[in-house]
Amino acid sequence: MLASGCSIEDKRKNDMNTKVTEIAPDVYRISTFHPDYGIQFNQFLIKDEEPFLMHTGFKKMFSNTLEAVSSVIDPSSLRWIGFSHFEADECGALNEWLGTAPHAQAVCSFVGAEVNLKDFADRPARALSDNEVFEIGRHRLRFLATPHFPHGWDAGLFFEENDRTLLCSDLFFHPGDPEPMIESGIMERARGSIMAGLAGPLAKDMPYTPYTDSTLQRLAALEPQTLALMHGSSFRGDGRASIISLADRPAEKASYKYTLEVKTTSAKQISRVAWDYVFTDPRTHREALRHSFESKVKIRPGGSAKVTAYKNEGPYQVVDANGSSGKSGERIVIKRIVYSDGSVWEG
Repeated sequence: MLASGCSIEDKRKNDMNTKVTEIAPDVYRISTFHPDYGIQFNQFLIKDEEPFLMHTGFKKMFSNTLEAVSSVIDPSSLRWIGFSHFEADECGALNEWLGTAPHAQAVCSFVGAEVNLKDFADRPARALSDNEVFEIGRHRLRFLATPHFPHGWDAGLFFEENDRTLLCSDLFFHPGDPEPMIESGIMERARGSIMAGLAGPLAKDMPYTPYTDSTLQRLAALEPQTLALMHGSSFRGDGRASIISLADRPAEKASYKYTLEVKTTSAKQISRVAWDYVFTDPRTHREALRHSFESKVKIRPGGSAKVTAYKNEGPYQVVDANGSSGKSGERIVIKRIVYSDGSVWEG
């Protein structure tokens, strides 16, 4: 029997234990194990001049999350609310947070803002472009548009560039109530969960699309040092290797190699290059295929270097009805250069 004035919902909230753990400098993992689902629901709070919260949690779990956030910051000072895709555990409590923090604003993909939040949110959201960066103080967040990855047309992820933390939503999902942080075994846990999930009613939650491989390679190229999982333990270690393992297609064994030679006249050292290998149709002379890469390099002032990237997808090719093939045009587009001093050139 429940005590007078205590509802079943109140009892369920009391049964859910929320834990707060700092997993990177001023990055706090807020984890609530939900016994009905048998999994953790994790939010990530970045404490800074303009505090940022990744995932709102369920609307019905708002009081748990609010209490946890209150142990780190004044919740009314929350400035930014991010999420990957439109789903109850990602943004179900968005309006509760907007009501708590008068200056807070949701940040998400253009699709998320226009298609979902324009009707759902009590205040307009800020739509972010792919690769858009915004600073919240010491921390610098880059938004990565990742349509249908992990799922949803509106999907996107956030990467904290200073401490190299990837806020990776449903990637590497594993159930139970595990420890806050691990430094090994993340792939084994994720793979086991994927295989077990194939037999259940929630199977096929992460579709494999023409963009999946390039998205995984793009995330791996960021070389994250911390993977902040929404469900399960966070991971500290070689994030690049873990992401490549998730793809189950190691770059070193990929079928096609793409090469770029970079020469610089700048007085600054280059540490990272984002570039596209573009194919044009020989008949129409229009763009037909684009492969995107982000490569870590070390090019000294006035120097040059050859940059190599791997991909399972090959070049664009046209074959007519007579069986003859036409060679496509090829060009390279440099989109962004990151210098060792942190400055960025955008093409």
